[in-house]
Amino acid sequence: MNQINNTNSHDISIPLVTDLDGSLIKIDSIFESTILCIKSNIFNIFVIPFLILKGKNHLKNFVTDHSKLNASLFPYNSDVISLLNKNKAIGRKIVLSTATTENIAKSVSEYLPIFDEVIFSKRDHNNRANNKARKLEELFGHKGYDYIGDSTADLPVFESCRKSYLVNPSPSLKNKVIKVSGNVDFIYSDEKQNSLSQIFKELRVYQWIKNILIFLPFLLAHDIKNFNSIFNNVIGFVSFSFIASFVYIINDLVDLESDRKNIIKKSRPLASGNLNPILVFIVAKVLFIIGWFLSLNFLPNNFSLLLLIYFLLTTLYSFRLKKIILIDIMVLSLLYTIRLIAGGITSNVGISKWLIAFSIFLFLSLAIIKRYQELYSLKEISEQRTDGRGYQTNDLSFLLPLGITSGYLSTLVFMLYIFSPEITRLYSKPELLLPVGLVLLLWISRMWLLTFRGEMHNDPIVFTAKDKMSYLMGLLMIVFLFLSL
Repeated sequence: MNQINNTNSHDISIPLVTDLDGSLIKIDSIFESTILCIKSNIFNIFVIPFLILKGKNHLKNFVTDHSKLNASLFPYNSDVISLLNKNKAIGRKIVLSTATTENIAKSVSEYLPIFDEVIFSKRDHNNRANNKARKLEELFGHKGYDYIGDSTADLPVFESCRKSYLVNPSPSLKNKVIKVSGNVDFIYSDEKQNSLSQIFKELRVYQWIKNILIFLPFLLAHDIKNFNSIFNNVIGFVSFSFIASFVYIINDLVDLESDRKNIIKKSRPLASGNLNPILVFIVAKVLFIIGWFLSLNFLPNNFSLLLLIYFLLTTLYSFRLKKIILIDIMVLSLLYTIRLIAGGITSNVGISKWLIAFSIFLFLSLAIIKRYQELYSLKEISEQRTDGRGYQTNDLSFLLPLGITSGYLSTLVFMLYIFSPEITRLYSKPELLLPVGLVLLLWISRMWLLTFRGEMHNDPIVFTAKDKMSYLMGLLMIVFLFLSL
């Protein structure tokens, strides 16, 4: 926080009023209520457009009636709270004036017992812009209060109040408020708001590494001079990555409250309130359109069909399947296998039953690592259950042998493939693939040992991408693969 002047004795008789959304809290409570409303009943998504046409107040009342946000989980602006507490301590009247509805406003005031008065929207009155300014003037008089706000909608209030506090203002808003209010201070959060790095982090560009699986069938076919396949694989990779980022955004929007309860996930840009969900959703929607454009115009129809299956399955996973124990990890494993099949389509290469069986067991093991690590982290902080999922920390002893067995079965499938008749069509010295199987067995064992010790990253694929030992093992496997050709 900066540019906040010291409070003088004359300020004590002047109420300090704060807005809620974007000021006291970093989020839009109505937007999040809308998401929660849709999450509770997916068919509400068809009702909401009609409510928007009837007016914003109708939308507010509907979504807040059909959802319940937890005020204790909101990402609060610590600088604003500090300013309010400081003024409360010297005896000033502290007021919350918000355009949100009664249930949200009162839940915030109950969680933060510093407010002497709470003003909110009613079913026939939207406490916003001119309406808010008139209400505050009616209560405290023109220039009879100080106001903390953050948006252009607050301009009538900034003009009416004695002193304005602007929270993380844009240059445009800053100039507008300075014109209408002669007494302005600024509150800037230390965290970067809506930065490019936050957008890339929320799009989870680092997760695109998973889509490299699309290239695997092409590489295993030993046809690296086929430039048409290379082009198709690159387009397929971009399409999958863009669609995946869109799904990640949907997943994070649906999971906002549960992510804020998670010691790791609460720092994600959306969950922390450091990224405007509408902004990132627009970016993700553009990527979604580009992804489908590339797929439909440059790749076979079967690829687009598979991409549609992937999109529907991941969306269904976000809303329902991830809550069903065991089904969730099966779906995660299947999503990896879909990438392999998609790579076969882009390369015009048939996917062998060996590769499909191998991938299902291997990625099931990695999916279980992900769940095991989440439960392990909860156990460390004495929590018993995962929020939004059906697992308990007691399930750790069940998941451990299940995950290790699945990983070892993938190695067994690979070893059986080495001694199968089909292998001689692609490898002249298949016996040299045996060390590959042994290194794979070592890698899986190490991954599970680190997981058992609680040293695994929340996502094993991301861990592998940063792990030097995994790179060394991968290099050894590549060397033996080339020697066996």
